Amino acid sequence: MTVLPKPEVQTLHRCYHGGLDYEEMEYMGIAKEEVIDFSTNCNALGPPAEVKADLSNIAIDRYPDSEATELRRCLAQKMGVLPENILVGNGSIEIIRLIAQAYFGQRYNQKVWK
Repeated sequence: MTVLPKPEVQTLHRCYHGGLDYEEMEYMGIAKEEVIDFSTNCNALGPPAEVKADLSNIAIDRYPDSEATELRRCLAQKMGVLPENILVGNGSIEIIRLIAQAYFGQRYNQKVWK
C-alpha cells in the first residue's frame, strides 16, 4: 500500500529554509559576501564565558559520532526509552528535512532552479 500526501500537498512548491544555498547564489551571480542571511538564528556574540570554559575541555579535532550514540544512550536512560527511539539531528531543520524525505522520498531533495 502506497501512502500519498493529500492532493493539495502534492501540488505545493518547495520553499527552502535554513541557510543560504551557495550553489544557487553562484548560479544567479550573487556573491555570498553581498547577502545578509536572516534565515537562521545565529548568535554573533558567541557563547557566554562559562560555555567557552566548558568547550575548552571538548576534543574538537575529530568529527563527532554521526549516530550520536553516547548522547542517545544518555537521553534514553533519562527518558526511560530505548536509544533506538531517539533521533538526534543537527538542528530542527535537519529533523524536518528527514521527516519530509521519509514521507515524500528523495524527489524532495532535488534542485528546481537549474
